[in-house]
Amino acid sequence: MKIIVSIFITLVFQTTIAQSQTTTIYLIRHAEKADSSQNPELSEEGLKRAVRWTKYFEQKNIDFFYTTLTRRTQMTCSTIATSKQKEMIFMIFLNSH
Repeated sequence: MKIIVSIFITLVFQTTIAQSQTTTIYLIRHAEKADSSQNPELSEEGLKRAVRWTKYFEQKNIDFFYTTLTRRTQMTCSTIATSKQKEMIFMIFLNSH
């Protein structure tokens, strides 16, 4: 998965250089999860943290929101994306077991 993220970041930077613009990338980890199940939702504290992220990004211009298919990452990302009236782009990672 680290390789996929590295490739993605490289592509974004290459696009940025080609456009001669400054691009800022914000990478945040999902907020606290409710339990240790395979695909948990956010805990009460996690929901509070997601709201704090929304307030933090309130004055920042963000064009794209990328998230994985897990509930906790979608819940964290959706609070910010919804506040900016943006859609989320879902990234699918295949396990390499």
